[in-house]
Amino acid sequence: MQFTSSEACLTYYLRYAFEKGFGVMKNGGASKDCKERCIFTCARGGKPRGKSKKAITERNKLVVKIGCKAALYVKLNSSTNKWVITEFIDKHNHELHPEYVHKIRCFRHLKEWARKQLELNDSVGVSMVANINAVTQMGGGPKHCGFTERDCRNYLAKLRRGNFQKGDAAALMQQFREKILKDPNFYYSYKFDTNNRLETVFWADSVSRSWYRYFGDVVTFDATYIVNRYDLPVAPFVGVNHHGFSIIFGCAMMTHESAESYKWIINCFLECMGGKAPESIITDQSLSMKKAIDATLPDTTHRHCTWHILNKLNPKIGNNEDAASDIKNVIYKSKTEDEFEMRWQSTIRQHSLEDNEWLKEMFDIRKSWIPAYLHDHFWTGMISTQRSESINSFLDNYVNSKTTLRDFGKCFDRALARLRKREYDEDYECKRGTSRLISKYNFIEQQFVEVYTREMFVKFQHEIKALIDSRFTMCECLGNRKVYNVDDGDGEFKVDFNCDDQTFECECHLFETKGLVCRYALLVYKQECVTHIPFAVICCHHMS
Repeated sequence: MQFTSSEACLTYYLRYAFEKGFGVMKNGGASKDCKERCIFTCARGGKPRGKSKKAITERNKLVVKIGCKAALYVKLNSSTNKWVITEFIDKHNHELHPEYVHKIRCFRHLKEWARKQLELNDSVGVSMVANINAVTQMGGGPKHCGFTERDCRNYLAKLRRGNFQKGDAAALMQQFREKILKDPNFYYSYKFDTNNRLETVFWADSVSRSWYRYFGDVVTFDATYIVNRYDLPVAPFVGVNHHGFSIIFGCAMMTHESAESYKWIINCFLECMGGKAPESIITDQSLSMKKAIDATLPDTTHRHCTWHILNKLNPKIGNNEDAASDIKNVIYKSKTEDEFEMRWQSTIRQHSLEDNEWLKEMFDIRKSWIPAYLHDHFWTGMISTQRSESINSFLDNYVNSKTTLRDFGKCFDRALARLRKREYDEDYECKRGTSRLISKYNFIEQQFVEVYTREMFVKFQHEIKALIDSRFTMCECLGNRKVYNVDDGDGEFKVDFNCDDQTFECECHLFETKGLVCRYALLVYKQECVTHIPFAVICCHHMS
């Protein structure tokens, strides 16, 4: 096979790489200007950059270069003035991903028409999100347009360096009916009032339902978001996926925030999810919501949002900063229920707050919001409805006070698509390379890097880094168990280590609440010369 130029050789190899699913880089070899010879290598060829001290403290970066030898060698035949292939190495030392090929750098190019459209939209005040979405759809969607959101954002950044209308509810219902034709597992349910007006509606598509099967152990539910023409509360069911990203399991709108409305919504949610109730749910202190949850989710642990409660603390105690600081210390630093109750009463007496009715009420419901009573449950790191509020803030990019019901469904779909694109992108990043190991105990790191997503592995590495400040203060042997006292400078925690199955219980409860092996347990594993972490302490929620 002969080619008229080295660029023709590259075009040929790129076409092949596109079909197989790998990137290509141009390497001149002995003749870097490719006048006589040229090497086109797999983009994962070569060696990664050396690890520096700065790299350890910065956000973990992907290791993309792994020494892949796949390449195409070509040279110029001087007698025919044609380029010929001298060697073709087809074997890669990594998986190929044709499904992600549109994201690989060498296949991306922001075409002239796309640049002009981005400029035009930007000049008339179209938001960045709306602008990028429009141009992407004009190009055939994310997989076919030939460029990514990052390409558009980079180009724009460079460029700038400068009550229901008639038929509105019916239109939303029609949208839902049309969705079922495209997505047979799309679920929706609605209820009309006595005047035949839409009162409550709930919906979830097939992707949200499948997400719930995997990540529905903890849910936050918040109905404080009101951004539409009719001031209807929008209440999304929100969770956290294996990347640590917020995801939406379903959404509801209602005209009345009553216990009956919440019961109806939760029952729809349960029916949609095949009767599977979440293990835990986080809400604000809405009494009507509590009544509904008690009636519909009797076996689910109900937690009140800690942030909302503590946000009221200062005004409720006369803006006494010293008392507020001491109370927060008691809330967050108490390891056990008994310790909390003892310290709470002592602090209340110290600041003469025994007659404060609000503090009495908060103490009476302590089991629903104080960490010491809830640290035996998995919360994916959540103690508040912050995830729901972040979704609400995210939706602000798509809806506003003028959005009608007719438009809300479409706007919500666009927001949902963007959330899912973020997960899709992170799935690709996890497949594109592996995170760099940072410690000399890399046999432990290696076990987790192979099973955890990139984001969760970075959080685990935070505990690895903290080992340097941790030390033993005592060890006690109790039959097949050893109880270690470990101090990291911020406090001392007991680690109960089982010598038979190599599992542990730690007073910090990081594993129970967040699914991460803590620095204290890691120090014990190091001391006990454990080289293989038991599967029981690998959190399935964080697995890729």
